[in-house]
Amino acid sequence: MEVFQKIFGFKPYEFQIKVSEEIYQGNLPILFKAPAGSGKTEAVLVPFLSQFINNKFEIAPCMIYVLPMRVLVNSIAERIKRYAEKISPHITVKVQHGDVPNSPFFIGDIIVTTLDQFLYGFARASQQV
Repeated sequence: MEVFQKIFGFKPYEFQIKVSEEIYQGNLPILFKAPAGSGKTEAVLVPFLSQFINNKFEIAPCMIYVLPMRVLVNSIAERIKRYAEKISPHITVKVQHGDVPNSPFFIGDIIVTTLDQFLYGFARASQQV
């Protein structure tokens, strides 16, 4: 997984390789459990971001990353932006929650949002909590 090391700067753990392989093979949905700080975000990001390197969008044209709290959304979005910039300055990473409503219609390459905002967007409601 040289792409993994190129984007993230470290070798992947075994579970990250397994998750990426399952995504590439289309074996969805995937449910996996790993400790905090073990690289769950990177495990799902590498297949998506590698599409920009290969210019083949076989997995999905955009990613909506749903997290439980605004503070997590903000910190993970910044981390994802740093990774995306290594590939291209044109990859858009947007934040959508009550304090930062940057993408109420989930338009962007990667949208990082809270569960409530995702559900509002899914229902096409314009309310913000």
